[in-house]
Amino acid sequence: MCSLRLLALASAAVLAAQSDASAKASQRVTFDLDRYQGWWQVKTDAGEERAQGECSGLPRCRPWLSLGDGGYELLFSSEPQSERITFTVKDGAVSVTRGGMLVSSEGSTIKLQVLKPVTISLNGYQGPWMIGNWTAAREDAFFTTSGVAQKIELVPLTTYVLSFGSGRSERIRLELTGKVLVIDQRGAVEAVPDAPDRLEVKTIDVVVYPLPGTRVQRWNLGFRQSASGRGQFEGAAVVRLVEGSSFEIALPGERSGASGRSFRTGKGCNMVAQKVTIAPATFHVVPIPASCSTGF
Repeated sequence: MCSLRLLALASAAVLAAQSDASAKASQRVTFDLDRYQGWWQVKTDAGEERAQGECSGLPRCRPWLSLGDGGYELLFSSEPQSERITFTVKDGAVSVTRGGMLVSSEGSTIKLQVLKPVTISLNGYQGPWMIGNWTAAREDAFFTTSGVAQKIELVPLTTYVLSFGSGRSERIRLELTGKVLVIDQRGAVEAVPDAPDRLEVKTIDVVVYPLPGTRVQRWNLGFRQSASGRGQFEGAAVVRLVEGSSFEIALPGERSGASGRSFRTGKGCNMVAQKVTIAPATFHVVPIPASCSTGF
């Protein structure tokens, strides 16, 4: 019995020592991301996620993590075609090993060196939209629903997804010079030749009317309830939407994400009339070709 008790005490001492050694090996690493408002993530060099978060609503974003010795990657997008930013933690110091044109290290701090402004002109579109994984920014109403232009600061050499409505609309890549490249050419946005840091959203007006009950049926297209005039529609309505995108019709009180509720606007004024049936109504979705953006 005495031997077992001594063995237990010895095991406890070993575990305590290991825990203490592990605590000493960890280093508090601060990420100074300046005015950045979006999503970030840190992974180990083996691809294991250590943490992720968002900077929405913060005048200066400075998250910190307790990291043990080893190699790590800092991401600002989950999309490929982005410059890799890697760093190591060793003996209490942090060193950038790749992506030095974007970040620098000093002591135990990694500092984002450069942000570039991108202006997105919505051209009257007042519906839901977002960038990449910026869900907190969307919930905080960071993305304007006023239909005008919004300037957003992004990390260069990074690929971002633009989503208008209920799905992915386009991927863009921001060069170190600040020029924006449209990757997939799905028709949702267009680069402006004489303003390389600006994107114009291409729109089309669409008539949506439910039958039967055209005058009384209430519905929405995923617009934020808190946005003025964007909560619910009643009966037939003309809405300005983004080309090359998908939109979801929902009834009052329903959560988004239901299958069979979506329609697509098409690319280059090629949208066709569609039907979405949600009992007790069938929603007819009819484009107005004369309203379609044809170029900038």
